[in-house]
Amino acid sequence: MEAALRSKLPPTITMNADITLATAHNGLGDPVAALPAARRAVDNFAAMPWPARHEEALWALADAHARLGDIDAARESLATADAISSPANNGRRQRMRPAPTGESRLGASKA
Repeated sequence: MEAALRSKLPPTITMNADITLATAHNGLGDPVAALPAARRAVDNFAAMPWPARHEEALWALADAHARLGDIDAARESLATADAISSPANNGRRQRMRPAPTGESRLGASKA
């Protein structure tokens, strides 16, 4: 059913929905379900000129990895998000970036 629905919607809607789904699954304590949606969003937004949304997708992916205990993968996602961050997005990033479970163990900053 999900595939049928996706085929009828514009790609930007499904890409944004993937970030929302990943964030929701993480928040509900189901990072296994968050991974596919976050990966789809990361892959799709990497090809688009929307670095802020790409960052958000990477944060959702990092959160899922951290909740699953894969700290190296979480660090990698956060480092990628930090690398594509623009100064124009820093204020938004500080407000929007979630603190993944175990972020203190990641050695990542929120700035």
